[in-house]
Amino acid sequence: MVARLLKVQSPMGKELDSLADVVSFGVVPGMVLFRLLRSAYMQTPDVFDVSYFNLAPALLVPCFAAYRLAKFNLDTRQAEHFMAYPPRR
Repeated sequence: MVARLLKVQSPMGKELDSLADVVSFGVVPGMVLFRLLRSAYMQTPDVFDVSYFNLAPALLVPCFAAYRLAKFNLDTRQAEHFMAYPPRR
């Protein structure tokens, strides 16, 4: 917001903005999902037999969020204006 107000930009600012987006929309939801899944498994009678493999969906959320953001950052068509959906071919 400050960069837009001052009408400045830099490659470092772009990368920091992307990092903040990955944390906000990938890591935090993944942590919330991890805690929810873990507490759900704590209710089961065989709580010590639950594998961490069952908690893998919580790891996938940040991975796919980072992948989507990296794909978005590499799209040169969106340098000036945001395209919500890329044109179909």
